[in-house]
Amino acid sequence: MTTRSTPIPKFRLILISTLALTTALAAAPRAEVTFDPGAYASLASADSKDSIPEGTRITVANWRQYKRFMPIGMQAVFAGAYNWKLDASADSTVVVGPTIFTPQPKQFLSDTEKYSSQMQLVKLPQGSYTVKGYVAGIPFPNPVEPDLGAKVYFNAYYECRPFISWYSDLGWQVDSYRNVSLSDTESILFRLSHLSDPGYPGNPPFGKGYIFANRYFVHLPEQTKYTTELAMYRDDPALPQELYVFLPSLRRSLRLSSRARCSPILGSDYAQDDNNDFLGVLVTEFSIKSLGEKKLLAILHEDPATAGKRSSFVQPAGGLPGWPKPAVGKWELRDVYALDIMPLPDLARGYCYGHKIVYIDKQSWVPVSADIFDPSEKLWKYGLVNYRPWLVNGGDSVILPQVVDIILWDLQNSHTTLSLVTEGRIDRQAPNQYQDVSVMAFPASLAQVMQ
Repeated sequence: MTTRSTPIPKFRLILISTLALTTALAAAPRAEVTFDPGAYASLASADSKDSIPEGTRITVANWRQYKRFMPIGMQAVFAGAYNWKLDASADSTVVVGPTIFTPQPKQFLSDTEKYSSQMQLVKLPQGSYTVKGYVAGIPFPNPVEPDLGAKVYFNAYYECRPFISWYSDLGWQVDSYRNVSLSDTESILFRLSHLSDPGYPGNPPFGKGYIFANRYFVHLPEQTKYTTELAMYRDDPALPQELYVFLPSLRRSLRLSSRARCSPILGSDYAQDDNNDFLGVLVTEFSIKSLGEKKLLAILHEDPATAGKRSSFVQPAGGLPGWPKPAVGKWELRDVYALDIMPLPDLARGYCYGHKIVYIDKQSWVPVSADIFDPSEKLWKYGLVNYRPWLVNGGDSVILPQVVDIILWDLQNSHTTLSLVTEGRIDRQAPNQYQDVSVMAFPASLAQVMQ
């Protein structure tokens, strides 16, 4: 008896082959990066004479020669430890340029000299920190041990901000299949107290009790248009932040739980605690440890002609979606503080991060990058913050926080969230509807969103 086999249709063969390949790739072991204090100890020290010559081009072929000058997340994408990785194309090249001096505004420096002696760092019984006596300027202009990490954190937290920072934020989110979702968000940042901004009072009466308010208004995607989030930060850093969101589907605003620290910001890969360029944690629930002063690569002077353009970053079909191409600007060797921000034991059991390593520039006190580890201490996300100078009141050209091109790569899940500043306006140049800060920085203004 002859048995005839039924031929498998071609489309089924393709499907079976695709599923087999997908299963093999999923099962393939990856050299996952885990938190290792020794890896941070091996980074180039700020007082080291080691350097990288200007004009050096760092690629996947030679990056190991320069790994001591790279954050751990940057090392991981060069090493190809995850599916999200750099490739050998010219777009993935890091071009090293000169290190450019980044002074603080005159008024900010004057206030630092005048008021920093009044600042007190307070260590709480559970091992976290708060402060007393802040007036204006840099709280701890020459931070040293003990408690160096906490002093640096508060220097970055109280970084120089204008009264109003407005910018148009063009973004895209890339999933593991390299599908792209575009977004367009209008971001308005208000400093409500402790100002060092010529022409404005140091402590406007309506801002009492608060220091910052961050407002985000969604223009795109169309299905979430008019969604508006407002994050308010208390003057006392020991008090919880306030979160509000206006939902156009309900035509009203809701107050969110201040405990929802791991919830995503407007559907992105950023958690609420990643706000303020990765410094938005409720600081009294975290310990902060210095991992040393390092000399690392960062972008603090983007090319104004190419910054804020999607074409200046690796496209979703390329190697590492969102990686800054050489056209964005040259990388500088910056002296930074490496801070390990860890949840206290009572919070750690239900918290999304195990360690958040944030690198703070020593001249401008802004975060330049972050390595984020999950609760099992495996590398989860790598963040990069790119800056360009902005003119502020008084005519100073300043590196400002928040008004930045910022990229977050979820390495475990192969996601990218990219936010680009296409246009920025400071203080009186900001749109007229945001000039009345006593209204627009507070929840009552959310009732006006769709009027």
